[in-house]
Amino acid sequence: GDYLAPFKTTGHPAVRLEPPASTPDETRPKGLDRLKADALQYLKSRPAASLDGIFSSQVIEHFQPDYLRRVISECFRVLRPGAVLLLETINPLSVFALSRIYFLDPTHRNPLHPEYMRYLLENSGFAAVEIIFGAEPEGEKLAAIEPGAPQAMAFNANVDRLNQLLFSHCEYAVKGIRP
Repeated sequence: GDYLAPFKTTGHPAVRLEPPASTPDETRPKGLDRLKADALQYLKSRPAASLDGIFSSQVIEHFQPDYLRRVISECFRVLRPGAVLLLETINPLSVFALSRIYFLDPTHRNPLHPEYMRYLLENSGFAAVEIIFGAEPEGEKLAAIEPGAPQAMAFNANVDRLNQLLFSHCEYAVKGIRP
């Protein structure tokens, strides 16, 4: 999905948090200032209610749990009322995403369950918290058999269950709005 859509119409400052060794400038989305620094230090340096949006992609899985909680709390403090916080990460509910994406990077610290992230945002005061799932790896999924084959219904139901476990959405974003 287009995770950046909520940030394209504000016309006010929004920040994309990235680790210092991230993608080159020419590949970054247009319209967002890009921060390549310590997230918590940067957020603490900002005045309260000074940003209209914060976005991060593939960053929060690098944080220690306490550090992540403090970053989200600071995001709440620095966002203006009505502003969006959007944090995208790898989906640990997909075995494919864990084995083929998450574990490839030894700097990843914690896979983050979508419901845990929902809890962190709600607990920090964010409203209208939702989970937005990205694409599923369709080309990796197990194939069903012809519906007319003997025992096709049971077999195909099991294929569907395996596909959901193994090949669910590779990433998700948790979105919250500062009331």
